[in-house]
Amino acid sequence: MKAMDDSFIDDGVPHRMPIEDVIDLHPFRPSEVVSVVEEYLEAAIAAGFHQVRLIHGKGKGIQRQAIAALLARHPMVESYTVAPPEAGGWGATVAWLRKAEMPARPVVAPKGCLKVLFLCTANACRSQMAEGWARALKSDGIEAHSAGVAPCYLHPTAVRVMQEAGVDITHQYSKHVDDLDEKSFDFVITLCDYADAQCPVFPGHGVRIHHPFEDPVRVRGSEDEVLAAFRETRDRIRAFVEGMPGNLVTLSRRSPSKTSR
Repeated sequence: MKAMDDSFIDDGVPHRMPIEDVIDLHPFRPSEVVSVVEEYLEAAIAAGFHQVRLIHGKGKGIQRQAIAALLARHPMVESYTVAPPEAGGWGATVAWLRKAEMPARPVVAPKGCLKVLFLCTANACRSQMAEGWARALKSDGIEAHSAGVAPCYLHPTAVRVMQEAGVDITHQYSKHVDDLDEKSFDFVITLCDYADAQCPVFPGHGVRIHHPFEDPVRVRGSEDEVLAAFRETRDRIRAFVEGMPGNLVTLSRRSPSKTSR
């Protein structure tokens, strides 16, 4: 990720900036960080954001410690965690904000639809793409959801490549599989080995299917190389979703039984 340029800062009011779901704290001195983040969180809550990312220096520096202390005591912060490093090794803290309602969801699927949960480690990329494709291509027969066993944030490059393909997933957000423990599913599809190993089994969760995809987030290289990896994963997941629900029946016959207890 590139640092914001000076145009993002209003010289007249140095702590006021456009509200987005991500803020780059590199332009600010350590002494400014707390007041900057406090004002940012206030604006984010007012704007209705449920999740925000605070980009800061990697490691356990002054910025990260100050941010953690603020988030720990802030009454409107539900929880927070340190996300995987951004490009260039920058650190990121993801905060989930307490609010009365969650982000708007697409229309409820018709009665009788198959309920499917896509699961991966962070619910940042692969499962988000799968949910987006299922909602775009199969909403007449599938009610799609996604979650992670160690949720992080909605990866901006996943959003970018899905938008290139005409699918908007900006309304989606990263969530823990435990948040869905009271929901009933016909199929739970794990998209990575770690999620397959760590996925809890809840009453009401249906047939477990393991169908992994390479994680493009792990790819290192030029911007073009990283984008190519994300697009390849996007297109492979689209092909998988296009084959649903018929391929789910076939895969369930091949997989060991992992139905709910």
